[in-house]
Amino acid sequence: MRIFQAILAGAALAVVCDNVHADSDFYRPRTHLGSANAEGKIHTWIEAGSILLPNGDKFPFRLQFSAQPPSGTPVFGKFWWCPLFESTLIPVSERCYSLSQLGGEQIYLVKRKDGSLSSGDGKWSGKIGVEGQVDLVSPQGWSYIYREGRLAEAKHHGVTYRWNYQRGQLRSIVSSLGSNLVEVEYADGLPSRITTPSQKLQLGFQKVPIVTNPGAGVVVTGFEYTLGEISSEAWGRKFPITLTSEGTYAMEVSEQGEPVSKYVWRAETGEILSDGLYTYTLTPRKDSAPLVSRKNAEGEVESYAYDQKTGLSEQILPDGMRVTRSYFIGAGPTQYKIRKVTASLEGKEISSRQWSYDEKGRKIREMAGDRVKMWEYAPEGGLVSEEERKGDSLVSRKTFDRAGRVATLMRPEFELRYSYEADKTVTQRLKDGKLQMASVTDPMGGPALEFFVQSGRTELAERDALQKVNPQDLENSKNIALRAIEKWNNEKRN
Repeated sequence: MRIFQAILAGAALAVVCDNVHADSDFYRPRTHLGSANAEGKIHTWIEAGSILLPNGDKFPFRLQFSAQPPSGTPVFGKFWWCPLFESTLIPVSERCYSLSQLGGEQIYLVKRKDGSLSSGDGKWSGKIGVEGQVDLVSPQGWSYIYREGRLAEAKHHGVTYRWNYQRGQLRSIVSSLGSNLVEVEYADGLPSRITTPSQKLQLGFQKVPIVTNPGAGVVVTGFEYTLGEISSEAWGRKFPITLTSEGTYAMEVSEQGEPVSKYVWRAETGEILSDGLYTYTLTPRKDSAPLVSRKNAEGEVESYAYDQKTGLSEQILPDGMRVTRSYFIGAGPTQYKIRKVTASLEGKEISSRQWSYDEKGRKIREMAGDRVKMWEYAPEGGLVSEEERKGDSLVSRKTFDRAGRVATLMRPEFELRYSYEADKTVTQRLKDGKLQMASVTDPMGGPALEFFVQSGRTELAERDALQKVNPQDLENSKNIALRAIEKWNNEKRN
């Protein structure tokens, strides 16, 4: 699994092709299968680092390389799209808008009768103002302003970030605190230098031939500019693209002159054939999504298909295991949430897991065989408890305080109680209702100190290993543990 990763501070570039979904406005969208999208066309991401914001957030600086980039006039030329530079909100019909987020994720917003906008799951909301200005609010509390379909402002934690354009080109991104986060210089209409607080990037462009009807003998109808290289003082990458006599494009990626990977795809259709590690095939299927497959050098084959109309996906692993997933697709809080996962081998079901949600889209039950997990929430929305059972037997039960921290953990063999004081976590272990041990943990990386209760009394026995701990830290932890134990004893007596 590969993606390109280039750290703006000058670290070496690592190559990966998968991603982890984070609870953020800026996470990178998942690829379909390796370097292919759902239609089997070339699609991958290049991570060029991140830009640290004054409040601790980070803007990702990433590029998508794709046969079908979202932007009609990409800043970096044919095949490339940069969400940080090209975040847009574009109407696709009278009642539907397409939003390209700063991280690269694309969602659709529906225009309501009152003129407001909302995502299918209800998490994004917005309104259309005068002269086409659109104000949006994300689930994470970011607010955005789009003018003429382009991102103009973003605001979070009281800091505003502005995108400045001249003659339709992005020139800078500045914060209300007075700092320039991004400055872009152009030469002959193309970006030549990008400056951030930590790095200066030089860009070079190449001409790529445009092909129509290659089956008739590779007919070149013209040329378009596209990004050919990007470099800093510490690293450099080149992306030369050539057209072969077979009607395919080949891009040989190199770093500091050393080859990294090679992509080959059909010039007319964009269908990927190889990414250097896998060869790809696309199998059309009647009344269903096409099946995208890839094979490695050892001959192992993996396939994947997702049908957006039904919310069903099918994955076939190299060992023959077939995994099917079902997603909720109707508009509402559960939209795109997982409904059921089933794994089978040679036609026999191996495992199955399914989920249910409440009216707010929160997970309340997960069932797998005779195991059940359940979640309970407070009226104001916070998580109250998480319980797992196997048949009629309790496996574990967690409760949470109002700050979302674990308050208790109960298992058949013991119970743990947690309290929080002076930036330290106190854990009390009980068995059969009797206190056995108290530990004090420093979440900032300090020593974890353990104390044992003697015969049910509140005296603390130090371990030999604790003699090397700073005496003041030890005394402070003792006092915190004693107060927690005393509080528990008082609760028990009452």
